[in-house]
Amino acid sequence: MEPPQSSSVSFSAALEESLKVRQAGKSKKRVSLSDSPTVVHEVKSLQDYSEEEIEQTWFTRKEFDDIKNSYRDLLRRMRNKEYIKDTDDCSTRGLEGRSRAGARNRQSIIMESILSVLNEQMEQEMEGRNDPEAIAIAYRQYGYHSLQAAQNMAPRGQDAIAQY
Repeated sequence: MEPPQSSSVSFSAALEESLKVRQAGKSKKRVSLSDSPTVVHEVKSLQDYSEEEIEQTWFTRKEFDDIKNSYRDLLRRMRNKEYIKDTDDCSTRGLEGRSRAGARNRQSIIMESILSVLNEQMEQEMEGRNDPEAIAIAYRQYGYHSLQAAQNMAPRGQDAIAQY
């Protein structure tokens, strides 16, 4: 077995591998862990749903395709910087990250988060310590801006729900 390489080589290799995975689009699933979950919901098995419940719960393929196509049109209009008035039938809410600028911003936050975690891990390795909380803090500092943006948008969503 080969001796372990220096931290900077491990850091570079880890960063390069992270970039390859992100660029290949293979890592899209996300898991978020909490020490104290606030809400737990029991979920029925699909076998326990009636045909009517299934129809009311899930989109058909045609419904899904129609929704997807309408969002494509909205995104095209957003990219062309057209004014889009939010109505009951048309809303850009949630599509911010699908614009070019939104996607670049999101990708930047992801990369900064990864680099922050890798830097913290490298420092801990060099200092011979293991502090998962410090790693979590390094990650959360970049998620904070996204959290603030979501909280700023929340009243808009609450208003839309109240009007519905």
